[in-house]
Amino acid sequence: MRYEHTQPGWVVRAVIALCGISIAVPPLRLAIAAGGTPPPGSLVGSLVTAAVMLLLLVLFHRLVVRIDGDSLRVNFGIGLIGYTFLLSDILSCRAVRSPWYSGWGIRKIRGGWLLNVSGYQAVEISLRSGKVYRIGTDDQDGLLAALEAAIQGGMDQ
Repeated sequence: MRYEHTQPGWVVRAVIALCGISIAVPPLRLAIAAGGTPPPGSLVGSLVTAAVMLLLLVLFHRLVVRIDGDSLRVNFGIGLIGYTFLLSDILSCRAVRSPWYSGWGIRKIRGGWLLNVSGYQAVEISLRSGKVYRIGTDDQDGLLAALEAAIQGGMDQ
């Protein structure tokens, strides 16, 4: 069974952009209003903030979920941050809805971990080790069907 889906992280993109702008721009505006040119410290601080926000944006702007061969792979952004689960280690999967306060990103939640970039729909997987992961998705039905088929296919072999 092969499955691949990319979910854009609109919420993550918006939050990072708004945070970056709200942190970096006011010191520059105040410095320019007060004396015409910003002092070097405020310019450096704004550039560092912009660089950190850009890095976060690159690392978390989307979520790619793949099922191929014998594994389920979940990667954020450009792929530097990700998780790989062997299909043989997955005991069960089910469709769930995460509460709004669970947030987005990589989060510790009650009973496990959340991997999400936007929205509240997720597929929860329970592993043989007892660990539980919720994988956020805007293709809940597709991911659940693909996972069930891949797990069942592994059991049939």
